[in-house]
Amino acid sequence: MRTALIPALGVFIWLGAGLSSVAQERAALERPAVRVSSAAVAPASEPMQSAVLGYVANAPSVGAARQGRRPMAGESYSRSAVQLRAILGIPGASMLTGQLALSRDVQAAYIAPGQNYALVEQYAGPVALLQFNGTQVSSPLVMPGALRKSDIVTFSPNALSAAIFSAEEGRLLVLNGLPSSPQLSRDLSAADLPSGIRMLALADDGATLLAGTNDGRVLILRAGGAPQLLYRATDPGGIAFAPASTDALVFDRDGAKALLLQNVASAPSIRTLAEGLPGLSGVIALQFDRGFAMVGAVKAKSLSRIDLQTLRVESLTLTAGLTMLQPLHMSGRFLLSAEPGQPAWILDTSSEASTVYFVPPQRVAMMAR
Repeated sequence: MRTALIPALGVFIWLGAGLSSVAQERAALERPAVRVSSAAVAPASEPMQSAVLGYVANAPSVGAARQGRRPMAGESYSRSAVQLRAILGIPGASMLTGQLALSRDVQAAYIAPGQNYALVEQYAGPVALLQFNGTQVSSPLVMPGALRKSDIVTFSPNALSAAIFSAEEGRLLVLNGLPSSPQLSRDLSAADLPSGIRMLALADDGATLLAGTNDGRVLILRAGGAPQLLYRATDPGGIAFAPASTDALVFDRDGAKALLLQNVASAPSIRTLAEGLPGLSGVIALQFDRGFAMVGAVKAKSLSRIDLQTLRVESLTLTAGLTMLQPLHMSGRFLLSAEPGQPAWILDTSSEASTVYFVPPQRVAMMAR
């Protein structure tokens, strides 16, 4: 597969209304490979009316099993800190809305793959669900199990199931039937769980659940049985299930190794996909993409893409530092970066040459209540 390497755009000057005309001309003349949406200069009196490609929650965290945002060590947020924005349009012709109307009781938001809903942690209530309808957000729907604090939230690739872990409460919940008919399928107490849970991954069957621990163990948590060791990593960076499968991608920072744990629900085996992958330290983001595994490090401007059949490794050059790797509504499109107050970036792998698209903010903000 041929990959287009996307050069950096340089420094953008923001004056509250997007790119200046000089910056636009320079981007168009000197760097045509990065496709800047024409919506960046749409008149304020004619806001873009288009389908929603996805959603952005501010300050996201993309640790191994985390699919959303929580304050990290040394960070704190005010009651009004959580923001949600929509991405209108399609890759290459899209823009970010202003802040959508969101309850001020929400203190953490985890957006599901495909971006149709989010699980949220509330200041004054248990974990709840928000559904999206265009630029409208539903009222919070309390989830079964009444868990009040979430340390890790992970979704199955098809987003029909989720696992939520709270170290403080000593519980791990598995929810099925999301988002329309949430049901509690498992409620595990501290006595049923391994110590030092650091990451989780849940398969599309809504039952096959993996946990990674602080000491490097990767365990399967079977219903009604003790945790079973599948692999021990020196420095685990993440776990992620492939869609419609019980094969899971595991990344070990020691040796920068990507491994595939195959058939973990029935006859587990381990296959090494790649070793010595460059630039992969710190917080790691993992994702599957139609026969490929993608591995990236937060803040890095490159992404490794591994062909699961040939094991060929491609290096995709990114324009902005990676902050997430979230699947959008459209197949082969992933949200790469969406820092608070900054434009977003989308990776499109749907054609032969992968492309990174710039998503500017909308000129007329949508006011939050």
